[in-house]
Amino acid sequence: SHQSPLSYMKPAAQGTLSYMKPQSSARGAPSATLQSQQKWDDMFECLVHFIEETREKCTKCLSDAEKATWIWDGNVPTSYKTPCGKALGRWINNQRSAKAKGTLKDDREVRLVSTGLKWSVLTTNSWRQMVRELEIYVNEQTKNGQMWDGNVPTNYKIKSNFPTVPGAEDADDEKNLGRWVNRQRSLFQAGKLKKDRQRDLERIGLKWSVLLTTSWSTMFESLKVYAEEKRKASPHNTWDGNVPANFKTRTNPPLSLGRWVNRQRSAFAKGRLKQEYVEKLEVVGLKWVIHTRHVRTVDNVADAADENDDFDAGEFVRNNNNLAQQKSAVAPSNGIMLNGTNSLQQVSSLPPLPPLPPPG
Repeated sequence: SHQSPLSYMKPAAQGTLSYMKPQSSARGAPSATLQSQQKWDDMFECLVHFIEETREKCTKCLSDAEKATWIWDGNVPTSYKTPCGKALGRWINNQRSAKAKGTLKDDREVRLVSTGLKWSVLTTNSWRQMVRELEIYVNEQTKNGQMWDGNVPTNYKIKSNFPTVPGAEDADDEKNLGRWVNRQRSLFQAGKLKKDRQRDLERIGLKWSVLLTTSWSTMFESLKVYAEEKRKASPHNTWDGNVPANFKTRTNPPLSLGRWVNRQRSAFAKGRLKQEYVEKLEVVGLKWVIHTRHVRTVDNVADAADENDDFDAGEFVRNNNNLAQQKSAVAPSNGIMLNGTNSLQQVSSLPPLPPLPPPG
């Protein structure tokens, strides 16, 4: 007769998992059978250690009440190996295969079930684990007192907060928290997201509908950081009030701060930028008009751009229409501005350029 599941497991302190190896009922069994059982027992012990290590890492930042409700996701990544090199992930898959074929011994099945092992898993990242990853992300975003915007960038990848390494080589999609969040939104909009999961995500603060662009507050904080860094690097503690059009932040993922600044200038020029945004940007020191020096011809614009990384003529043409009029500012006599036909003209009445000589 088979032993009770309880005969394999024994309670341990603080909710940990332990087990007792079953007593062999075949004293006269062939040595090969005993060796096979010993190897199986050794791998089972590796599984128990893996679960305990996972528990410790996953509950490190949780309260005692949350630790008490923690449940292992029932899986080991296929490529996972123990510190001593044992292929635990492949061993688990072999047990699942034996179970599916009906060749897994009953006593072994009982012991595996007692650990919480799942016979079928869709991904190495369980729902609970990904929710925890989202909570960690939110904590990082709000640690300095900022408000979370309820979104995760689509290409944001998790930072291995859970033990899928060493030995694990999960697909990038499984490590991508942003894509996972987008899948939850798709399920929600299709009415297929479970209610308890919907409540979990709403409790964290996830928004079901967000703009495709990063929130204004996030980009504004990045601008403040940029301006502060420029001032610290300046011998006079100054910032010129501009961001190069192609500048991106060093965050994960990188943010196109230069393009965002140009969009703010464009919205301001058209009178569409909120007054509160205008005031915040001006307090930081952002300039609405980019001035260039010694630029008298269109050809010289390119020369100035080569000498000055902060000047991009193309971005200037696209994004600064009527800025001088909007601010009622008088441009310097050697400055440039836009006209309605997207061509560069002199603000002052400079003498006309001589005509080109006839060909030939």
